[in-house]
Amino acid sequence: MPQLLVFVPCEKVILGQGDNSASLIGIMQEVTFYGVPSSVPDTAAVPMNWTVFAQWLAVAGEEGKFFEQRIQLTSGKGEVLLEASGEFELTKPIHRMITNIRGFPIRAAGSYRLALTLRQKGFPDWEQRAEYPLTIVHAKAAAPVH
Repeated sequence: MPQLLVFVPCEKVILGQGDNSASLIGIMQEVTFYGVPSSVPDTAAVPMNWTVFAQWLAVAGEEGKFFEQRIQLTSGKGEVLLEASGEFELTKPIHRMITNIRGFPIRAAGSYRLALTLRQKGFPDWEQRAEYPLTIVHAKAAAPVH
């Protein structure tokens, strides 16, 4: 299995034109939503675009193999609120997966976690490779003006 080098949610990823370097913009730790009503439906989400960046290092003997990556956002109670997956082939020493996500669940304020799991394509079991904490805040006041 490839070795995970980086796993982070952010506002966006910009790739350099000349050197293909990745710039992670607005790394997320706390997400604040303003003016959220006291009662929010379980399926409520805001139209927020955000990205999850993962970078993998190929391990000897893994070249040419296909892998599946899955990202899950879960509540403090362990309920999966969002899931995104994709597959990749290890063709280079370092491979990156950029997952663009539209929408962000706005359930209760509190602690959430973003989990990254991986499996070789065709195999049944997912292996958790990373976990990233996110805090959701519901603010009563309007968004600050800058």
